[in-house]
Amino acid sequence: AARNQRAYGVHFGTSSYEIYYNTYSVSNVLESHSLPANVTFSTVALPNPGNDEVLFDKLTGKTFNSGTIILSHNGEFYRIVINPYGIVSVST
Repeated sequence: AARNQRAYGVHFGTSSYEIYYNTYSVSNVLESHSLPANVTFSTVALPNPGNDEVLFDKLTGKTFNSGTIILSHNGEFYRIVINPYGIVSVST
């Protein structure tokens, strides 16, 4: 994740997410996406309380803020796990 010599990350809202570079701020947001109707991030379980973003190292893709995000949709739950190496897996 080193395009333009920058680190990139994802900031999670309740029903949206944003792609940003370097550090999260409105001026560094590259893309904003709303989730479809009835889909929400019901849980964002990352190591630092109140921190709802994952920044990936620009050379290795690793992250210090690995954790679990739960998407919910009409009573179904999808678990997204981001490990310290920046690998993302999804399960139901």
